[in-house]
Amino acid sequence: QINGSIQRFEMSSTIELVLPILRAEMSKIGMPRTSDKVYKDECMFSFDSPFSEGGLYVNLATYRGYGKDYLRHDIDNNHGRVYLHEKWTQVPKKVSEGEPAAAGS
Repeated sequence: QINGSIQRFEMSSTIELVLPILRAEMSKIGMPRTSDKVYKDECMFSFDSPFSEGGLYVNLATYRGYGKDYLRHDIDNNHGRVYLHEKWTQVPKKVSEGEPAAAGS
């Protein structure tokens, strides 16, 4: 019971800290238009991708992706404050009996 209360308190404290920042940044965030390029597959400066150890951070104001080693660069230069963190993992597909195995398996 006490542990759950502490977690709720920590969550509400975090929300109280983050909410003013999100409200201030909302005017910069929007849906990308069809003419906007969204760099969500790979870092602008390295080969980091959502499959990399640290994932990929996409600035929701500029739609540019950054690996964890280049995130500070974007924060300092573009004043990025709101990011989508993409972290993907590959899960092997289960092969059921009677189904042919994929090539290279």
